[in-house]
This record gives sequence, C-alpha cells and structure tokens, in this order.
Amino acid sequence: MLSLRTISPLLLIFAASLWMPRVARAQGTLAGDLLPPKSEGHALKLSLLGTGAPIVAGAALAIFGVSHQTYAYASTTLETSHRWGLGVGLAAAGAGVILGPTLGYLYVGRVGGLPIRLLLPAAGVAVAAIPASSCTGGEDCGLETVAIGFGVGCGLALVDAAYDLVRLKSVVRRKNERTQHAGMHLVPSYLRSTEQPALAVQLSF
Repeated sequence: MLSLRTISPLLLIFAASLWMPRVARAQGTLAGDLLPPKSEGHALKLSLLGTGAPIVAGAALAIFGVSHQTYAYASTTLETSHRWGLGVGLAAAGAGVILGPTLGYLYVGRVGGLPIRLLLPAAGVAVAAIPASSCTGGEDCGLETVAIGFGVGCGLALVDAAYDLVRLKSVVRRKNERTQHAGMHLVPSYLRSTEQPALAVQLSF
C-alpha cells in the first residue's frame, strides 16, 4: 500500500506532466517536440526573388526612364532628354544586390553576408580616398579615383551576393540538422537519497 509520503511526489509528477506542455505550447512548441524543418527551396526562392526583382525593375527604369523636352526658338527646334530613371534604377538594383540574398537567411534566423555587403562600397571609397587626396591630374582626378573605388566595392558586394546564394541551401540544411538533434523531454526518475520518485529534464543536442 502506498504511503502518504510516496503519493505526494507522484501527484506532483502527474501535475507537472499536465502543466509543462501548456507552458511549452504558449511559447510556440510542445515540450519534447522538434521544430519543423525549414525548406531549402523556399529559402532560395525568397533570396532569388528579393535579388532578381529589384535588379530587373532597376534595369527597366534605367532603360525606359527618359523624359524628352522640346524647345522652339523661331525656326529652330531643340529637343533635350533627361535620363531620370538611371539613378533610380541603379539604386533599385543596388538594393537588390545588397538586401535581396538576405531574405532567405532571415527565413532561417540568419543575416548571411549582409554586413559585409553594406561595408564593401564604403570601404572602396575609403581606400580610394587616400590616393585621391594627392591626385594631381586635374580637378576631376580625385573624383574619378573615388568613383573607381566605389565601383570596385560594389563589384565585390555583387560577388558576395552570388556566394550567399550559392551556399544558402547548405546553411538551411545545417540549421535543420541542428534543430532535429535538439530537444527537451520530461522523464520519470527516482531519488535514491530520499527514496522518492521525481521528474528529470532531459536535454538532447
């Protein structure tokens, strides 16, 4: 026959087993359950869409974003054009290159190479500013050098964006492997020192 000393811990274990899943469910998961794996294909689609759509839109703006104006002076007609879409298109394409690949990484809780791509153009300008400060080839010499440094930084950012797209699936795969091997379980135990049943938390990685 069970004594009061034995029944009390058993009731405590039973109550904890009912209460623990509710707490875990409020946090978004069930105790002992694993998070559903992330889709490699979905992550890649997010990055490709976030990268490709702004680049295509920027290219369209750069090509078709032209306004024409005609001025008539007596018998002479002067027509001018303003490519307003060029600057907007380059900005849109740059946003796609820098921010686009990050969408797939955010899907799995990462940022990828976003900090590097943000720093590369600025680093190119900073490095080019050193020789530009002592340039003696004319008043535009320094600006040309800085522009070249900015272009090199943007080119390196483009390479890093391509690298992020290539390695995205492997990042998602490693994330899923770590998630599948991690878990928390409540298991019954027994305390020999007090000769009473108890609950133990088992963590797996």
